[in-house]
Amino acid sequence: MHPCLEVILRIAVSYQKELVESPKPCREKLKADYSLLQSSDFQVEVALKRSTVNCQLNVERESMQGKFFRKPESENSDRVPPGQYLANGFPVLTYGDTPSVSIESWELKVWGLAKPKTFTWSDFQAMPQSNFTADFHCVTRWSKLDVQWTGVKVTDFMNYVEVDRSAGHIVEHCYGDYTTNIAIDDFLREENFFAHTVFGEPLSPDHGGPMRLVVPHLYAWKSAKWINGLEFTETEQLGFWERNGYHRRGEPWAEERYSGLF
Repeated sequence: MHPCLEVILRIAVSYQKELVESPKPCREKLKADYSLLQSSDFQVEVALKRSTVNCQLNVERESMQGKFFRKPESENSDRVPPGQYLANGFPVLTYGDTPSVSIESWELKVWGLAKPKTFTWSDFQAMPQSNFTADFHCVTRWSKLDVQWTGVKVTDFMNYVEVDRSAGHIVEHCYGDYTTNIAIDDFLREENFFAHTVFGEPLSPDHGGPMRLVVPHLYAWKSAKWINGLEFTETEQLGFWERNGYHRRGEPWAEERYSGLF
């Protein structure tokens, strides 16, 4: 199997089984595109990514609405970005394996254009703890309103970090080798936080526990699960999904879902 096809097929069927009841049409469409364009690696990669997006949208419309999702009601429609549906539960969408990290071994490292430093779980627990209620918007078109979290404000955390003034961007590193990028201005907003508790319960591994970043004003892939590092850089360095077709910023109200590749 062509490596591009293998990766994109895995992405196309990576939703939880309860969310995608019929992944076969996506798989068959991707295979068809691959057969037609296999003469050019670049064309194959572009076509497969485009097909993945189309399949995602079709599956969401046909399989997810009603049972798992609903249209926003009039009283909260102004809180739901365009193209989004409200989730009845709290979906779990993960590409690849879910890391299992104990609070005893968890740590978060800071480096790059910042004084290198390592924070332990105890270090975070000693910082000011805050409760947060924030809306959560996934690029795959579902939203959940009024999610209740507990954790540490990014602005409080930054009191313990020394950053060079030339730093303009951050690469978020995670257990499992996932990365995503964020501009430092987006990162430092007052409403952002590191979360270890959701709805009064410790954050489970499926939802990014023991610790994840939450950036409510951007699509949820920027709220990196299993976070364990912040690399401060002068220029933008794209993360995993950004290198594979997702938008470099991901602002829900502007529907910044995908890059110009699509």
